[in-house]
Amino acid sequence: MVAVSSDPRVAQPSAFVRAEFERQQREQGNPRPSSSVIPGVWQGFLPYLSDPSLRALVPSLNDPDVALLAPNGTLVRYTGMVRDMLNPEYFAGAYQSAQTGEWRTTKYEDFADEDLGAARDTVVWERKPLFCVSVAGESDWVRGRQTRPRLGDPASDAPAAPGGEPSRKRPADEEGPQAAAMMDCDDPQTVKRRTEAEGQSKPPCCSGSATNSAAGCCLSPGGDLDAGALVNQSQGDSPCLVKLYDAVGGSAGQSQSQQRFGLEGIKLNDVIEVVGVLGSDPRLALFQSGQAGEGEEVTAEDLANNPPASQVPRLHVICGRRVGCYGELAERASIAANLEALRASRERVEASRAKTLDYLSRSVGGDRLAAEYLLLHLLAHCRRDGGSPSAAVVGKHSLNLVGGRDFSALDCEAILRVVGSLVPRIRSLPVSLRGLNAGPLWPRKDYRVSRLVGGPLLLADQTHLFLDETQLGEGQLGQCGVQNFQALKGLVENQQVEVDFQFYRLPVPCDVPVTVLSRTKSLLPCDTCVHVARMQGQQHTELPSETELDELRSYIVHCWMLDYSIPDTVSEVLQQDFVLQRQKDPSTVGAEHLHRTLTLARLLSASRGETSLSVETYRALGELEEKRRARAGG
Repeated sequence: MVAVSSDPRVAQPSAFVRAEFERQQREQGNPRPSSSVIPGVWQGFLPYLSDPSLRALVPSLNDPDVALLAPNGTLVRYTGMVRDMLNPEYFAGAYQSAQTGEWRTTKYEDFADEDLGAARDTVVWERKPLFCVSVAGESDWVRGRQTRPRLGDPASDAPAAPGGEPSRKRPADEEGPQAAAMMDCDDPQTVKRRTEAEGQSKPPCCSGSATNSAAGCCLSPGGDLDAGALVNQSQGDSPCLVKLYDAVGGSAGQSQSQQRFGLEGIKLNDVIEVVGVLGSDPRLALFQSGQAGEGEEVTAEDLANNPPASQVPRLHVICGRRVGCYGELAERASIAANLEALRASRERVEASRAKTLDYLSRSVGGDRLAAEYLLLHLLAHCRRDGGSPSAAVVGKHSLNLVGGRDFSALDCEAILRVVGSLVPRIRSLPVSLRGLNAGPLWPRKDYRVSRLVGGPLLLADQTHLFLDETQLGEGQLGQCGVQNFQALKGLVENQQVEVDFQFYRLPVPCDVPVTVLSRTKSLLPCDTCVHVARMQGQQHTELPSETELDELRSYIVHCWMLDYSIPDTVSEVLQQDFVLQRQKDPSTVGAEHLHRTLTLARLLSASRGETSLSVETYRALGELEEKRRARAGG
C-alpha cells in the first residue's frame, strides 16, 4: 500500500467536507441547499496546493504506484494536459436523510452512504469531467519521475515483476496472433471483435479511396462496444478522469497570492495541477464487468466514460490551477537561485547568453549564426489580441533550418538532444510521404464513443515541435496526406489546430513554436529560413553536467519571463526604416515583414536581458538579417 499522511484532511478529505456542510446547515436551520458551493472547503484545501511543505504530504497520481495502490477517498494531486472535455454530469449533490431529516452531501464522492431512493428530498448538482493525460513531450529532466506505461503498450515497457524480471518476456506482437489469443481471457468472439477494432484504427481516408469525404477520415467504421473500452488505451500516459465542481475557483475578496489559483475558462491543451479526492471504488467498473442492471442498455459511450479505476482513476477536484510552462520551472530551487543572480547582474546574463550560444552551436556544426536564430526561437511565444481564437496572432515565430544534402538524421538528433536538455517541452515529428499518408495528425470526434481521438498536433502550449523533413522524398500525397499538410501549415501560419467534428471544424488556439529541419527550403511557410553552414571537424559532444544545464535553463526562463516595451525614440527609428525599406522593395516589405521584424527585435532584446528595445539591439538584428540573407543568396 501507499503510505498516507496522518493529516486528517489528506487521509479523509470527504469527512472534512461533510463536516463543513453539516455545520453550516445546522447554523442556518437545515434549509434546502440553494448552491453547490460549500464555503470554507476551497480555502481549507488550498494550502495543500500552494504551500510546498503541505503539498509534499499529498500523494501524486502521476506516480504509477499511487495511481494503482492509493486507498479510495484519499486526498491526491495530479498534473496533466486536458485531452478531452466530456459532457456535464448531473448527480444528487445533497439529500435529506430518510432517518434524521438532516441534509447531507455527496460532493466529491462517487456514491452516497445511504440509499438515495429512500431520501426525503434530493438536490441535483452539476460537475464537468475532463479526460487528462500526462503532458506530451515533457522533457525527462522536468519529470524526474517514472511515468506509467501507456495502456496497451508492449510488455517491454511494463513494470518489472517482484523478482526484477519484466512481467512478460516478449511483446504480444512478437508472439503471433495465436499466442495473443491464448493469453486473452475473453471468449473468442470478443477477441475477434477487439482485433478487428484495433485493425480499423486506420481511417478510411488512408486507404487511397477518392470517395471518402474529409469527415469520413475522422471516424473508424463499425459500432462495436469494444471501441468504448479501447478509446482510453491510446490517448496518452497517466490518464485521469478529472471532475470539476463550481469552476474550482476562490470566492470574491481572495488575496493577491490566491488569484493565480482557479480553473475558470479551461480549454483543450491546457496543463493543470489539481488537488482532490481519489475515486477508485470497484463499483465504478460496473459496465466493464457486465453487471449493468437488468434491462439497461450499455453503450460504447458508457464504456468510454466509465473505465475501470485501475486503468483511469477519478479525481474529484477541490482546488486547482493552470500550470505555466516556465512559471513552474521558476519555482524550482535550482532554477530560482540562478534567477536571482541573473536579475541582479547584467554581466551574468551576458555570460549565460554566451554559454548558451556556444552550447547550441555544437548542435548545428559550430554555426554561430544558426545558433543565434535558434536561441531567439527558443524564446518565442505568441498571444492573440482581444483573446478571441479568431483574433490576429502576435509574436509567433517559426524557424526553418536548412542543412543541405548532407543533413542527416544524426544531425537532427543532435539538435533535438541539445534543445531537449534546455526546454521543458519538446516533440519531434518525422515528415515523410509514408507518414503523411498513414493517418490523420489532427484530432477528431468519434461519435460512437463521443470522444476526441488521435491528434499528434494537439500539444500543450510552449511545446517546441520539430518537424524532420530530411526523410521527405518524391512521391504523391493522398487525400489524408494533403489534409495533414494543410494541418501543419495551419499550425505554422496561424498557431491553431482544427478539431474535426465531422460536420464542422473547430479551431483550437495554441502556442507551439515550430522548427522545420530540412535539406532544402521547406514547403511550409516558416517565418525565418536559415541555411546552416557547418564547420569542418565539428563533432557532436556529450551534454554538460546538470549544474551547468540548470544555469542555461535558468537563463532561458529569465529571458522568457521578461516584460517588454518599445520606447518612443526607438519606435520612430523603426518607422523610418520601414518606410525606406518599403520604398526600395514594395512587393515584399509589408505588414508581415514589419510583424516579423518586431517579433525578432523583441526576442533579441529578451535574449540580452533587456526589458525595452534599444537602437543598438535593433541595429544588431539588422546585421544578423544581412548575414542570413547573404547565405540564402538574397
